[in-house]
Amino acid sequence: MYPTTLASVLLYASTSVAIVIGSAKNFGACAGQTVTSTGNTVVIGSVGTSPGTSITGFPPGIATSLNSGNVAAANCIADISTAYRACKAAIVTQVLTGQPLDGKVLTPGTYSYATTAALNAGKTLTFDALGLSTAQFAIQVGTKLDLFSNSKIVLTRGAKACNVFFCSGTSVVIGANAGVNATVIAYTSISAADAITNKGGLFGINGAVTMINDKITSCA
Repeated sequence: MYPTTLASVLLYASTSVAIVIGSAKNFGACAGQTVTSTGNTVVIGSVGTSPGTSITGFPPGIATSLNSGNVAAANCIADISTAYRACKAAIVTQVLTGQPLDGKVLTPGTYSYATTAALNAGKTLTFDALGLSTAQFAIQVGTKLDLFSNSKIVLTRGAKACNVFFCSGTSVVIGANAGVNATVIAYTSISAADAITNKGGLFGINGAVTMINDKITSCA
């Protein structure tokens, strides 16, 4: 049963902080140093690096455009860094430290993990927008985020992938065949295993984004 109380809506309205990704909406993957693809990755959106310049695996991977150390990539990193700070600064609705994300139904707001967070293999995490078309969700992770193999993120009642934000203080690891519907931001790096899907983009601010036969769609 989904929580639908007026109190939930009012709490979100009183504590929400707008997170805006700016030009990063055009990117499916962007990193501070390197972006690497193995196999037939498809990025519906741009791929970029800045200040680093290494982009490998395209082709055979496919992307709308490649931006190696150029102005567009620099703007992407600047804008996603601003979004990361906004995510980290958002007023916390609920502390979830020590709890798995498995089976949770989260309403609009900000959720905090002091250290690591995980969605375990084959488990589902649901974001319920309560019918609010502009509802945002922020998951603050102090250190590492794991989205294990075959895990799924489900959106319901108006929730939008591009309004769901994971901001990890270190790295993010996404397991094979995971279905991710979120903007995933790591302070350092993101590693995506074989055949993951994501609507929302993968961003490694100071390190790398690596992909294997994945399908990533930007927010543009």
